[in-house]
Amino acid sequence: MPKRAATVLTDTAIKAFKPKPYPYRKADGHTPRLYLVITPSGVKYFTLSYESPETGKERFKKLGKYPDVSLMDARKAAGDGLKQVGGGVDPREEAIRQAAQKQARDKGTLGALLKLNLKRLRAEGKDRYANRVSQDIDLNISEAAQARPADSITQDDIIGWMDAITARAQERGRTGERSADYLKTHISAAYEFILNASRGKWKRRAAPFKHLTINPAQRIEKYQEKSGVGRRVITDKEFTVLYTSVGVDALAPDMALYIKLAFHLGGQRVEELLWAPWAEFDIDGKVWAIPIERRKIGSKADHQEPHLVYITAAAAKLLRELHSLTGHTDWLFPDRTSEQPRTTSALNQAIRRYCIPGPESKRPSFERFTPRDIRRSVKTLAGQAGLSKEIRDRIQGHAFSDVGSVNYDRYDYWPDKQKAMRVWERWLNKQAKPAKAKVVQLRKAWS
Repeated sequence: MPKRAATVLTDTAIKAFKPKPYPYRKADGHTPRLYLVITPSGVKYFTLSYESPETGKERFKKLGKYPDVSLMDARKAAGDGLKQVGGGVDPREEAIRQAAQKQARDKGTLGALLKLNLKRLRAEGKDRYANRVSQDIDLNISEAAQARPADSITQDDIIGWMDAITARAQERGRTGERSADYLKTHISAAYEFILNASRGKWKRRAAPFKHLTINPAQRIEKYQEKSGVGRRVITDKEFTVLYTSVGVDALAPDMALYIKLAFHLGGQRVEELLWAPWAEFDIDGKVWAIPIERRKIGSKADHQEPHLVYITAAAAKLLRELHSLTGHTDWLFPDRTSEQPRTTSALNQAIRRYCIPGPESKRPSFERFTPRDIRRSVKTLAGQAGLSKEIRDRIQGHAFSDVGSVNYDRYDYWPDKQKAMRVWERWLNKQAKPAKAKVVQLRKAWS
């Protein structure tokens, strides 16, 4: 290590140095390898001299102009640079690498693209879906991959991430195809959003991605055949078995009540019921008002009216039973903390355990179904009960896109929905025969 300079630089000394016809430098006797350079124009700047551990040559790294960079800051920067050298890193080369990474970030990385799309989802009121997308991304796309420029991502990259998902799933005896398709959908949606953002309010934030011209996930085929078309329908006979067994010898009380309410409230969407707050229900007034921001149509709706669901006498009885369990919280189905509603994963797992009893259970298995299958089953069974397709669609809050419905029809169909729900209630009550099994007191999920 070279000897320290005899003169320790001070602010007074630095200000006293005068320019010469040629540049010259003054070593700092306090910090090895730190120099002050004085140019003929009078500009003064700090520089660090070192032997590059990567090339073996002497190199200089500018630390900044004085007084923009103070003497104290220059000494700290010099010390940090010497530590890098001691660790085998050339500070100047590292600065070049960092600049390249910054340029890539400015150009737009995959991670930045995905995060911007998450902001868009949350701006549209889709917080829970955004959280799910974020979890899928963090679980299945590495930090290194997210740090890559978005325009460097190829179909092979995405297929590789999808294959990794299915490989992990197969180790657990599953296919993983649906999860792989979800990831592909998330990526494709993010690119599609960016490709169209130049024409909307996201134009400024999407500027780092204006060079993008293609969606690399667009032409990737889904792994799961017919994944978008559900087939499972609970039959009337299965409904009797299901309705008379849940809450008697299977399922926790709140999950059993979810299944019964899902039928009695007309098969509303899973998240609409599972994440519903008590504030939306007027049990005495016999109405559940689902606000537009919690519905699938969300911000795309041409109106802001809530979707009204008629609460029948049977549904009201179930809601009061549920209120005795969870009425001290904000949610119909709170999680263990009571601060948030249960997740769809928790509901799926509960139904899975019901359908596939444990080895010590004497209860017969039940053909596997998902929470979403209940909505489809209600639509089908309500047809058996004599309800027209139009009124079934209106009960479940489907959007009507024909010209007449969009531009002219302002009738709310509330009397028709009330009448239809009473017909549906009578049909359900007829199918749900009293269970012969002894009802045992179930442990409450919450104190």
